[in-house]
Amino acid sequence: MSNGIIKTISEIGLERLDKCSKQMGQRFFGAVRPCFALDDASLPVALGSCFLMRLDGVPFLVTAAHVVDQSARTTLFVGSSDRPIPLEGIFSVTSKPNGLRNDDPFDFAFAELSPEQCEALRADFFITEDMVSQNRANKENRGYMALGYPVMMQLFNYGISKAFTEAWTFVGFHRPSSGLYEALGVTGTHHFAIRFEDRVKTFAGREKDAPDPEGASGGILIDLGNFDPAKLAPDAACVGLLSGILIEHRREHRAIVATDIQVVIEQMRHYLMLPADRRRQNQNPVPTVNDPPGQEG
Repeated sequence: MSNGIIKTISEIGLERLDKCSKQMGQRFFGAVRPCFALDDASLPVALGSCFLMRLDGVPFLVTAAHVVDQSARTTLFVGSSDRPIPLEGIFSVTSKPNGLRNDDPFDFAFAELSPEQCEALRADFFITEDMVSQNRANKENRGYMALGYPVMMQLFNYGISKAFTEAWTFVGFHRPSSGLYEALGVTGTHHFAIRFEDRVKTFAGREKDAPDPEGASGGILIDLGNFDPAKLAPDAACVGLLSGILIEHRREHRAIVATDIQVVIEQMRHYLMLPADRRRQNQNPVPTVNDPPGQEG
């Protein structure tokens, strides 16, 4: 505990984490959007999150596969300014082992956007390759920030057909868990497990209920850098790179799970290798031969 004049290393680290999370949240915010579906009364309801990314000059929308699964029963909508925009097209999605999405440990989907879709979405900001982490550094002692649109924080005024959306961020550290990895059926090499508690402390030290992260799936995980107290440089510039896509909250393991963004990019590059006349048709992307998942069109 500091005496108001001298700060502990821990307090310096928390201050820097707070500062960098705010800066990087502002940097990436414009690329992350809420997703909506239609309920049984054909009214929009919040469903999940997605983000805009440009790879090799091609614009994409990326989200969780279980969000796209809803398109089998309803049109998907993406937040744009004050109203959701219907999104139609062919998504490339990770496969469902035994036909069950819950058995899919990678859980992501992407779709190439047309110029008309970009205009409708008012997509003036994309995450680009220089904003993406290679994820080669040791995950230990690195700060990570989740950014998405939980269902409980989204409102839709049906009287004026206007959406009132609010983004959510959560900062934490990767905490490997053999129990979690066993439940997912993975080694952990291609995943992040961010410790998440139902009660969290504010920066001022007060405790409060953590918002339910349901609906943040399809949002992003940002690597804020190394926060090892022994290596802290408080005056260093804040950095932030896209490191993963949020896929689920495992309450029993107290973790928010994200898939390594490089797994997603590998599949997107396979897609871009297809002939141009096949890319926006219902065709399977080239499958990955390594640990990452197969694909279905």
